[in-house]
Amino acid sequence: MIKLKLKKVRSYYGTVKATHDHPYVEVETEDEAQALVAKGYFDVCASPAVPDENGEGKDGEEDTAPDYEALSEMTKAELTAYAEENGIDISECKTKADILKAISVANGGSSTMIDLQQ
Repeated sequence: MIKLKLKKVRSYYGTVKATHDHPYVEVETEDEAQALVAKGYFDVCASPAVPDENGEGKDGEEDTAPDYEALSEMTKAELTAYAEENGIDISECKTKADILKAISVANGGSSTMIDLQQ
């Protein structure tokens, strides 16, 4: 499954349904995802694989969300690079905490949970 997020439009009704309140959808194939991205309504949400202590992702396991504990240990520069690699907009972020919130929200999480963890 490939996770997509609705861009800055109010809604999309086609092969998938997405609204401002529910911007995330999943499609089965890469072709479906690329077709929706090509129309300009969606961005692909990367399934980030945070490396383990050996610098490798977990083989055979599908990561559905980033490891926020590992992300919180990264520097601001590392988080900025991570966000860029995963297509996460952090242009309004000024602090490391802001970047962590943006990453959380971009992956379907809540900025409230990040606030509670700090």
